[in-house]
Amino acid sequence: IINDTLGHTVGDLLLTRVAERLSESVRQSDSVSRHADHEPAHALARLGGDEFTILLTALPQPEDAGRVARRILDSLAHPFSIEGHEIFISASIGISIYPSDGATVEALLKNADTAMYHAKEQGRNNCQFYSSGLNAAAAERLDLENELRRALEREEFVVFYQPKLNIHSREILGAEALVRWKHPKRGLVPPGVFLNAAIDTGLIRSMDEWVLREACRQVKAWETAGLPAISISANVSNSLFHGRTLPATVADALRDSGLNPSQLELELTESIAMRDVEASVTMLEGLRTMGVRLSIDDFG
Repeated sequence: IINDTLGHTVGDLLLTRVAERLSESVRQSDSVSRHADHEPAHALARLGGDEFTILLTALPQPEDAGRVARRILDSLAHPFSIEGHEIFISASIGISIYPSDGATVEALLKNADTAMYHAKEQGRNNCQFYSSGLNAAAAERLDLENELRRALEREEFVVFYQPKLNIHSREILGAEALVRWKHPKRGLVPPGVFLNAAIDTGLIRSMDEWVLREACRQVKAWETAGLPAISISANVSNSLFHGRTLPATVADALRDSGLNPSQLELELTESIAMRDVEASVTMLEGLRTMGVRLSIDDFG
């Protein structure tokens, strides 16, 4: 997301600053490296695009790894100031212990990765120790992610519309578009089961775009059928908001459906808007110029 909105230079600088904070959070005896293949026992190294591994030795107790993880999370909670941008990030940490959680580097990394994804499911800025029971959960999660990828292609998602009422007149003033998954075998899957997986796999942006188009189309169809014109609100994920496609997606949805821009309301959380204030203000002003209404959810 940072690369898409602020460019690869800022993204690379951010990763460098993250590595610096990670190294400051561990002991001086623990060496720090960006390359895992040629480093000794204790090292910090990049694994993937935004994943790091920290190797610690000679900890008095396994629980001390949890204290280190919490110290790291506290360090990363403070914003990064990079080239005039204030950037907030979150992190999830998985912990595996030698030799109880694996006798090889590969096993330890695999189990730490499993624990990390479980930490993500608990919400932002969490850490999780590995346990054997997580393997079954990881396998189930992988199946869910694979099915989720196919669900968009198979048109298994549906939009539910939650009405917004005038409490005095009982008049329907608008509705909120809520995505649900109509699985051919599982039945109706609640969002709490699949939304985190959609975020982790990057599918949330495509889902949001589809919901936006479908909601605009449906509201205009009701209006064409003779029902009163109402407003429709749709949630905007962090991935869609900080990507470069949101204005074009909104414009296309309005044009294709014929819906009046003033009938569309986009909802985003305060944390999304505050991730990069300068870029967020520019995005919000552009959407407001289009005539779309905006609201901040989970404020304060």
